[in-house]
Amino acid sequence: MEISFPSWVRRIKDADRQRAARLRYILFHVMLEVDGNLRLTTLARSIGYDHSSLACALRRGRMSYEMAFGIQEFFGRNVVRYEHLMDPMTA
Repeated sequence: MEISFPSWVRRIKDADRQRAARLRYILFHVMLEVDGNLRLTTLARSIGYDHSSLACALRRGRMSYEMAFGIQEFFGRNVVRYEHLMDPMTA
């Protein structure tokens, strides 16, 4: 999966803020691509987490292995890779 980030994400100078923006972009892009009606709360419940845990991971800019792997299993590896969710700077 090749990800092309928009300019507003690439322009962020602070590494922590850019990591968080990249993670948000990846996740919301995948959610819109797969199902335009999917909500963060529904995704969190589907992978066995509370929506606040998922929102906190987005603010942090990193996900745990379990959370990232659950999202990969939900969408499929051909759509999103858990490595990109654990460290979005590698995407």
